[in-house]
Amino acid sequence: IDILISRGHPEIPRPHKHSCTCNDCLTALDEEDHLISTFKTYDTYKAICNPVYINRLANDPILMVFYLADELIEMAEHKRALRSKYEELALNTETYAADLIALCRTSDEVRIILNEKEGSRLKGNFLFPRLILAVDYKQKLFVAQTNVQEVLEAAWVGDWYEWKTYTSLRRVFHAFGRMITLLCLYIFCIFLPKSTQAQFYSIPVNRMLSSVSSYLIFLCLLFLESHRDKKDQTRYDFQNNIKIKIFIFVYILSHILNSFRMWALQGSARFFSFKWNIYDLITELLFAMTVAFWISAYITLSTLPDLERKYWHYLDPQLLAEGLFCIGTVMAFMKLLLLIQINYILGPMQVSLGKMTVDFSRFFVIFTIVIGSFTAGLCRLYDYYDGMKQIDPETKSESEQGGSFVGPLSTFDLLFWGLFGMSSQDESDVVIENLPSENGELESINTHDFTQAVGYTLFGVYTVLTVVVLLNMLIAAMSNSFQAVTENVDVEWIFGRTKVYLIYMSQTVLPPPLIFPAGVGVGAWSAVFTNTLQKWFPQKELPEAEETPQENFDEVISKLKTRYLSMKTVEE
Repeated sequence: IDILISRGHPEIPRPHKHSCTCNDCLTALDEEDHLISTFKTYDTYKAICNPVYINRLANDPILMVFYLADELIEMAEHKRALRSKYEELALNTETYAADLIALCRTSDEVRIILNEKEGSRLKGNFLFPRLILAVDYKQKLFVAQTNVQEVLEAAWVGDWYEWKTYTSLRRVFHAFGRMITLLCLYIFCIFLPKSTQAQFYSIPVNRMLSSVSSYLIFLCLLFLESHRDKKDQTRYDFQNNIKIKIFIFVYILSHILNSFRMWALQGSARFFSFKWNIYDLITELLFAMTVAFWISAYITLSTLPDLERKYWHYLDPQLLAEGLFCIGTVMAFMKLLLLIQINYILGPMQVSLGKMTVDFSRFFVIFTIVIGSFTAGLCRLYDYYDGMKQIDPETKSESEQGGSFVGPLSTFDLLFWGLFGMSSQDESDVVIENLPSENGELESINTHDFTQAVGYTLFGVYTVLTVVVLLNMLIAAMSNSFQAVTENVDVEWIFGRTKVYLIYMSQTVLPPPLIFPAGVGVGAWSAVFTNTLQKWFPQKELPEAEETPQENFDEVISKLKTRYLSMKTVEE
């Protein structure tokens, strides 16, 4: 490579993206052979992704690896015939970045790498922007590398070293205990921001505990509201829990503001790439609609306040609010799954759950086509017989035609619950009412065996296809996803846990809803209490960090490149 560069050969030109429509790309598509062009692009990427080439020419090889790996994954999706080759090339490229940071010999070198802002689009000051960028580009090997995780863990716990020794049960108790001390947290952070206590509450693990404890209070409020007695309910009963509703409204508003704050800081691309953010927005939307219907119900409270619930319109604001509140409460409690991802035992299961959701979405597409096909064919097959009753002339027993196969909705309902074995095979019977005999009595019985045989056959084929084939296929796919996570738990789980760490590292010290008084009007009245509180809790002047000559990013990268070449030379 050095010889070619010394002779004036230019760097290998980067292939254009597959979606590029520039003149050069359009001309190449018209004039070049498709097979030659395809392998030419692959060979070019193979040359550019050579670790030695990157090591020699890239000023920031780690950032270049992130970009190249992302392009290779895109090419793998576009060029299906060469997918395995591009994926293997992407893996080798990612391995080079992980090997490079593994050569760091001190924590300072790792921090310099992780604190590099080049390539980051974040607004504001974030801890470890290069690590955030690695998560965005799904560089799992880089994120899960031991050096990176050790520095991340050190930043996570700060100077609270005892936290690492606590058991999982004790950590849970800490979260519940923090619920009692949230007021103290607010006082220290607002009035004594330089105190030792305020600095202690500012470390990321304490931000998580404060956020979790505040969220647990929110869940308690939701539980109290959803479990209020509704017997003999009238419109006036809406006022019984008005105080709880006000607290819930404050929590919802603060969470909405916090979500929009993170959206503004991270940008749309990164914010919506994390699925839990979308989950939060949906939950907050449901609760916002609930509050809107609460307000509507409160405004109309003067109209027939003693009207009992059974007389309400089906679109009454209180009924709509209850339904939306019920869905929102389920989603709010389900968010506790996010915290499980931190635990080494339960975390891999939560990661597997996310991957199984992808498997289910694929199964759902196939299942929708299957159930739609059978619904379209069977929806009106028994329509004529709907409601017919047949009386056995001998036993006088009466049988009635079921509601299956008489309409699209009833047919879909039967087929859907048949997937879980909750539909009876008798639903496929054809019941024809008794025909009048010569003397006018209903004695003659007719049968439509062919129509019934078609119904039985199609229902049987559907049951075999969905229960035996599709469900077992879904179970096998989910098992493979879980097995893939457990076999690579050191990467998959650590990558998921890192995402959770970065979420709480970017949160404010004061959790919602304490961000309200912390952000509005504090400066005008906080000084009144500050002098008094300082007498009780003297602020400790934090020692200034000794000025040590820190190596800049370029120097560290240069050392890592040299160490990498030395390592490869020794290996060879």
